[in-house]
Amino acid sequence: MDKKEIYLFDLCGTLYFSNTTYDFLLWYFKKYNRIKFLKIKLALSLPFKIIWVTSKRIGLKFDIRKILIGTLKGEMVSSVYEEAYLFVGEFLKNRENPQIHELFNEAKRKGADMILVSASIDPVVRAVSNQLRFKNYLATTLEKTAEGVFSGNITKDLQGYKLEALQKEGIDFYQETTLATDNVEDLQLAKACKNVYIITKKRKIGFWERKKEDHWKITYV
Repeated sequence: MDKKEIYLFDLCGTLYFSNTTYDFLLWYFKKYNRIKFLKIKLALSLPFKIIWVTSKRIGLKFDIRKILIGTLKGEMVSSVYEEAYLFVGEFLKNRENPQIHELFNEAKRKGADMILVSASIDPVVRAVSNQLRFKNYLATTLEKTAEGVFSGNITKDLQGYKLEALQKEGIDFYQETTLATDNVEDLQLAKACKNVYIITKKRKIGFWERKKEDHWKITYV
């Protein structure tokens, strides 16, 4: 019996025009903690973006992503997961990438195995996976305490490690595998796939043009 085709979908900037981790944190704390909301808003403002991007380039250990994820410390796990479903249904639905959703629907019509693989946080990725009915998903997971709250720490970070995570899940890259992503950190994953759809903005075109292989399809947005 022939194996089904596998379609791998990135989330942020691919299925949706959103950094879902940051947008969800703003969504959540706007309702539950105004002070944290304002702090995150400030951290994501242009002046602070310049500071943390510059710090990263000169080698300083300043990980704004981990810092902002850390704001979930003390938040009820159940509340965060419940809000993630509302976030997907009310916020992300207006930010769909129509080209990639068409690819998603095409894969569904073909009966392919579809996997959502994202470095975004688990509550959001799980909500998207369930609502779109992916076969499986992989995400960045967060530490939970015995009291049912988040500790603010990451237990498994998928950023830059998607290929390794999929290999551990037993994905066979020798069969027909298609990837859709906008993430430059997915380069090694892209090289392992048979078909690749790259969604990219003008500032990243040069990177993908240098790295692309003949079978890749690049879409500029």
